[in-house]
Amino acid sequence: MRLKSIIAILVVSIVLSACQQAELEENTPAPLEHLFLNADLNYEEYKIILQDVVQNVKNMDIDDPNLEKWVIRVIGDEKLMNKRDLSKEEALQSATERYEYITVWKDHARTTYNIVLTDEEVNTWIENNVVTSEDIPQQKAFAEALGLTIEQLIVEWDRDLYEQQVYWEKLIPLLEEKYETSDLQVLSEKYESEIEK
Repeated sequence: MRLKSIIAILVVSIVLSACQQAELEENTPAPLEHLFLNADLNYEEYKIILQDVVQNVKNMDIDDPNLEKWVIRVIGDEKLMNKRDLSKEEALQSATERYEYITVWKDHARTTYNIVLTDEEVNTWIENNVVTSEDIPQQKAFAEALGLTIEQLIVEWDRDLYEQQVYWEKLIPLLEEKYETSDLQVLSEKYESEIEK
């Protein structure tokens, strides 16, 4: 009887450990994929961390405001998701790569596929797809750290991210026709390979 109990406890422990490991692997975020979403902090904790991030980046004296924005994103994401600080060199390198990539990505959509965005299209996309609320602690803390309202954070500061989404929605039918598939993963890979040429 005692042996059966010990075996049962071991089996349950192994199963629970395996489930927890699988859950950890499934929930591991990709860098910047869901900026700041999976960090489980309260408003005050976000506020302290994000104010520190913004102040540190401001102290770097980056001349290009778009690059500065990406440095804030990269450092903030690393600090919140991986609980580590990047060196100035690491942050600048990663931010520069991401900024240049998104610029090339959008330029390719404009020049190769003749896609044009209007402010109205981007604003409508934001209104229909982005949740803004004082009740979302990371949004509120991030906006405050930047000296913005939540609306300014979403509509102005993060606009470049939402523009990319609108470009993508306009690209999809063109890529579906070109590559004769509606598989979004395949289309994304094909578009990435076009950019790399």
